[in-house]
Amino acid sequence: MRSLRVAMGAVSVASALLLSGCGGGASTPGVAAGGPPQQGGEVVFTTSMEPRTLDPGVLGNVLATQSVVGNALYGQLFTSDEAALAIEPKMAESLESLDGVSWTLTLRAGLQFSDGTPLEADDVKFAWDRMKDPALGAIDTGFAATVARTEVVSPTELAFELVSPNMQFGQSIAASALNWVGKPEAIRSGPAEFDRNPIGAGPFVLEKWTRNGDMVLVRNEKYYDAPKPYLDKLTVRALIDTAQRMSTLLSGGSQLTVNDSSAESARAIDTGLVVHGSKTSGGNVLVLNNAAAPFDDIRARRAVAAGIDYAALGMVLNGEYGEPVNTLFTADSPFYDESKKLPAYDPAEAQRLLNELAADGKPLKFTIMSYSSTVSKRGAEAMQSQLSALDNIEVGVDVQDTAAVTARSVKGDFQASISGLMFSDPEPSLYRRYHSSSATGNIVEVVDPELDAALEAGRAATEVPARKAAYGKVQDRLISLVPQIFYTRNTANVLAAPAIGGVHIYGQGGIALDDLWLQRDDAA
Repeated sequence: MRSLRVAMGAVSVASALLLSGCGGGASTPGVAAGGPPQQGGEVVFTTSMEPRTLDPGVLGNVLATQSVVGNALYGQLFTSDEAALAIEPKMAESLESLDGVSWTLTLRAGLQFSDGTPLEADDVKFAWDRMKDPALGAIDTGFAATVARTEVVSPTELAFELVSPNMQFGQSIAASALNWVGKPEAIRSGPAEFDRNPIGAGPFVLEKWTRNGDMVLVRNEKYYDAPKPYLDKLTVRALIDTAQRMSTLLSGGSQLTVNDSSAESARAIDTGLVVHGSKTSGGNVLVLNNAAAPFDDIRARRAVAAGIDYAALGMVLNGEYGEPVNTLFTADSPFYDESKKLPAYDPAEAQRLLNELAADGKPLKFTIMSYSSTVSKRGAEAMQSQLSALDNIEVGVDVQDTAAVTARSVKGDFQASISGLMFSDPEPSLYRRYHSSSATGNIVEVVDPELDAALEAGRAATEVPARKAAYGKVQDRLISLVPQIFYTRNTANVLAAPAIGGVHIYGQGGIALDDLWLQRDDAA
């Protein structure tokens, strides 16, 4: 299979594309706009789903959920630098700790909410403390719960303590809703009023939001980092279908789109668009509920892992660009270890285990819960087809909307589910997914003291060799336990018209929207 490589910058191609509807101009096809950023212009950004609320504590901070909306309205305390395995300050000035437990977060002086009132440390305290409340239903409650105590030291300083040492806590902020701060008084006005008039300190403010339609955002004149944002207007439009997002981009109906398909990335390159993103470790996964039948029996988990033809599945999902996940980390990761192979396709072993389960009166029968997106459904149905060719196994598919999948996953109300676990730095993603104390993130329901200890060592260490040793043990336990099945590599990427500059992807697919700009022929 061909391997599709995307980078943090532009991908050059020779083919041409004539763009229409791009705010008045275009640049060299296939190459991202270069030179100094231009001020002004309007851009349409299509995403895969619409948020159910604009509450910053509830939004999900990954490209596949609502990071575009969150970063637009609330900005970011930090972004992350994948190459350096470090965080970069944005609205925050610094984050410091000597022991990984006691921390000081310092904000930039002079931050303002979009209504002109100051954003200060007590507003961050409100945001973080509030996210711990289970009644809020925050996706990132698990991240907030690791903060044991917060204390306002000054208008720009927040002191806080963690439940346990974590020298990588900045990664948790950058990758979660802890990165977003809304005005407390506006949030207290209630969900309906806040959705009508959300007040944050991000690069854009809400002009109007039509449910199941467009979210129109305009430039925040009080944004801290002038002359950013460069764009005058950003329209966010949710289109669930991957092909529809791509066709809208190709026709000039949008200038940016999130993408969940390597095949569409290849098509984008071939048609002169630009692919922005990073090759992440992990990938798309089949989550198995380890706490309930049938996957509380490790033989069932190993049977399914051995019964999937990963190469064929990759072809179904992404054509010649489908890439199986042979190791947890990609070869360019500092944590990569070629010897630590994930379970491979072995139909004979799968059938042996299925026969053994049937002989014990436990023939394998389960349902795969799938998102309603094209790629998710296709993956679930392809696995159903492959596994059904074996004896003593029956597989169903249950398609649900995003809210239902999320709610049922957190409650453990499923047997198997399509999901994803993509990351550059392993913290906080691996701890959140696999540590036994991660109440809302450990949807696989795995409880393993050796795995817990290795995850704790990985987040407490500061040097790469020590972290690599810890994550080597994590890989050993995942290979042995098979809590979930990685079935195809993925990329956190954004497809863009060549007229777009300043695309910066970080973390689990966050995008710094204040950097975006549009190359226009009519610019002064």
